[in-house]
Amino acid sequence: MKNFENADYFYNDDNLEQTIDLNEAERWRLRGDTVLGVFSELLISDRNGVYIPQIFFNNFDFKQWGLSKDDYLDLDCPEGDYYWDTWNDLLDNAQMLDKNSGNFYMLEQDGDLFARLYISNPPIKHNN
Repeated sequence: MKNFENADYFYNDDNLEQTIDLNEAERWRLRGDTVLGVFSELLISDRNGVYIPQIFFNNFDFKQWGLSKDDYLDLDCPEGDYYWDTWNDLLDNAQMLDKNSGNFYMLEQDGDLFARLYISNPPIKHNN
């Protein structure tokens, strides 16, 4: 099971910052910021370029991502007029439940295509 302390990196949702340093993430939490632990799984390398959407279309289980493959048929042809619009729609709507944590993986493309899981840490309890 994935836990907050073992995240690939930490994301400060309030200040849009990220770090790999657990101590810095804890400092953010102590000042009251919303901090998420982020786990990343590389799905498709950016070396595949414009074919990443087509590779996803041909090789991944759409039901697992909460999608209907029939809604994304334009991804089968990189030269199609709606290829990139369809891909952006898929990225905006795909989510896969992580049964261990109850959180969802989201698809994110930053060159490479990643499945990212964001886990929140319980808030710090202050003694008054």
